Parts: sequence; structure tokens; C-alpha cells
Amino acid sequence: MKSIFLFATAFLAALMLQAQTSVTFLVNMQGLTVNANGVHIAGTFQSPQWQPGATAMTDANGDGIYEYTTTVPTGVPIQFKFINGNN
Repeated sequence: MKSIFLFATAFLAALMLQAQTSVTFLVNMQGLTVNANGVHIAGTFQSPQWQPGATAMTDANGDGIYEYTTTVPTGVPIQFKFINGNN
């Protein structure tokens, strides 16, 4: 019985570690001159981390608010920065 409890505990812990959360990053660029290379985001959620030109943000509706949606591991702190350009 003890081994079943340990297996169930390990299984639930593994599921929790693999849980993902959808996150949308938004940056308001209204009133600012957007670089010809666009707006990007870089951070610890990327693989490899901190690649300034790798993750472009979009402004699909032209309101000056750029966004990017991705999934990140649940409960893991992330760091990020917005980049006006690609470097």
C-alpha cells in the first residue's frame, strides 16, 4: 500500500511540474516611433534565453498595442523585456 501512495504522489508531482499557463504580453507603443525592425520581447521564457530579435510582437488591429502569447510552466517566475527593434 505504501508503494502505491508513493507512486501516486510522484505521478501528481510530475503532472504539476509539467503544467503550462498561457500568458499574453502587451506593450503600449501608442505615441512612440516603432523601429523599422518592429517590436520584440526577450526573456527567460525563450529557448535559448534572452534572444532579442527572435520573438516578434504583433499589432494585428493597428491600435499601437503590441502583443505576444506563449505558454510558460505554471508557478515558474519569468523575466522579460520589451525591445523597440531587434537588438
